[in-house]
Amino acid sequence: MPKLSVLLTASCMLLATPVFVHAADVGVAPFVSYGASEEGSLASVGAVVGGDNVRFALAISQYEGADALGFPRKDTVDFTNLDLSARIGVFSEISLYAEFGFALDELLLDELLDDNDSNSSFNDPYEDDSQLPDPFIGIAGGFEQKHWSLTAFARYRYLPSYEDEYLRLTAHSKTPVDEPDVHQIFTGVEFSLRF
Repeated sequence: MPKLSVLLTASCMLLATPVFVHAADVGVAPFVSYGASEEGSLASVGAVVGGDNVRFALAISQYEGADALGFPRKDTVDFTNLDLSARIGVFSEISLYAEFGFALDELLLDELLDDNDSNSSFNDPYEDDSQLPDPFIGIAGGFEQKHWSLTAFARYRYLPSYEDEYLRLTAHSKTPVDEPDVHQIFTGVEFSLRF
């Protein structure tokens, strides 16, 4: 049932987008962002569409695990997500907003894999049963000019699929491996252009 509510929320967000696109003060803004946590980094490329109070973002995000000094580690799982989020706040010369979203690909692929693997997954002790498509929430603030914006953000991400994949890959490892932290807080910056 949780997947149904997430699917309904995503559908409403996507169906509401044309309403905002037809407004006079709406623009499409491609962006790049980079955030880091204690466990790794998250780089994203995407686009934002919306008006002065509500915006929607769709981004491809690449997670890369790292050690405490920021160097890549061999014992981490790197992954890519297709993130969908809503941003609610004030977007003007100085912008402040709250953001909530989830990994859209996790939602869609989990449904497809559940349908295709319903008979074969009983042998997998590390099956993804989290029922959540990697949700995230955050806050951000920054500066907007006519054709660009620069924003600083803090974002909490719950990554159950990261842990599931990590355990699956390390299940047959002979060396002890620490479990990854599925509760990660990323801080970073986002730069976008507006046309």
